[in-house]
Amino acid sequence: MVQLGGHPVYTRGEEIGFDTREPVEDVARIMAGYHSIIAARVFDHATVERAAAALDADGTEVPVVNMLSDRSHPLQAFADALTMRQRLGVLTGQTVAYVGDYANVARSLAEISLLLGMHVRLGCPRGFDADDAELERLSTIGTGTIEQVTRAAEAAEGANAVHTDTWVSMGAGDRESRTSPSLRGLHRRRRHHGARRPQRCVYALSAGVPRLRGVRRCDRRTAISGLPAGAQSHARGSWCARLRLVGSHAMTTKVQRQSVIVRLVGEHEVTSQPELIELLATKGIDATQATVSRDLDDIGAVKVRVASGNTVYAIPEFEPDRLAPLDQLRRVMGEWVAEVAHSATSSFCAPPPGCAHVVASALDRSRVEGMIGTVAGDDTLMCVAADDNGAGLADQLRQLAGID
Repeated sequence: MVQLGGHPVYTRGEEIGFDTREPVEDVARIMAGYHSIIAARVFDHATVERAAAALDADGTEVPVVNMLSDRSHPLQAFADALTMRQRLGVLTGQTVAYVGDYANVARSLAEISLLLGMHVRLGCPRGFDADDAELERLSTIGTGTIEQVTRAAEAAEGANAVHTDTWVSMGAGDRESRTSPSLRGLHRRRRHHGARRPQRCVYALSAGVPRLRGVRRCDRRTAISGLPAGAQSHARGSWCARLRLVGSHAMTTKVQRQSVIVRLVGEHEVTSQPELIELLATKGIDATQATVSRDLDDIGAVKVRVASGNTVYAIPEFEPDRLAPLDQLRRVMGEWVAEVAHSATSSFCAPPPGCAHVVASALDRSRVEGMIGTVAGDDTLMCVAADDNGAGLADQLRQLAGID
């Protein structure tokens, strides 16, 4: 979330007390008043459904995303699919095996794999497997095929990717004592080495291959875009309760996007914001005109007339030409700074995580009187005062941020 420019707020279950302190529906309504997205990681899948239903009934446009429940783990499945896609290429027709008990992780992996046209082979011990009704439901999803066996070696035989999960699923601690010794050994090893496998087989396990971990940072929209057209509505609907797909084609932070804009403006004669949006799209970056407008303002872009007679965007090379207007500085400070403190020689601003560089850039380009310069961390910004007047500089910054 921080890399995408968001501000995550984490609240533990015991701090909320679903249906003990407050009903799920009331908690969802209150949180929707404070946040743009509610990401729910819960035990009972009904909690996600009840929260989404309450907001739907109120007409509240705040999505509820299933981060994990006892029924499904959709975002884990997206990450697993991206891993396989990165390592194997086109997934249609390839075989993915899951070894372990059939629970939330297996269910979501099977669903996305079927949507992608893969052959799914479940290797689940008797008593821990998918029942006939569930297998029938899965067979109606996407264009893939599914089968279920009872032995790990048989499931992994000839598979292009083999997945597993902890052998003790959510809230099912009693299963550990009933799991067969062979499966417990496989859990400790995290891989099954006894089955023959093709050269390109990938072990995309939950303890996974370390070099593949980075794919989890990819935008979930990248995964959706790879699904068949008819399958996209299924992924948007039943998988993640009221999951509204927002964001960019490729995951970019604000500073990364602005860096690309500076490069594009230098390489092309960009005459309009819609033209710049099209150029960003060629780099895999989705942006609205409002976002581009703010970015151009933040980086100090100006319109100049060039030899061709066109008026194009340009980034002034000399710092005096890049002075940010006072109203822009007030807007940035008001939006991003929640608190200002000081020492004898410096002042300190507290923006949200990942946003200190935004405030620092605005201050540096505004030439605030009595300030030598800034040093930006993640959620802390130090402003070095001239003449050891940290208190005076702090007063200026509070006024700019509208803090009493």
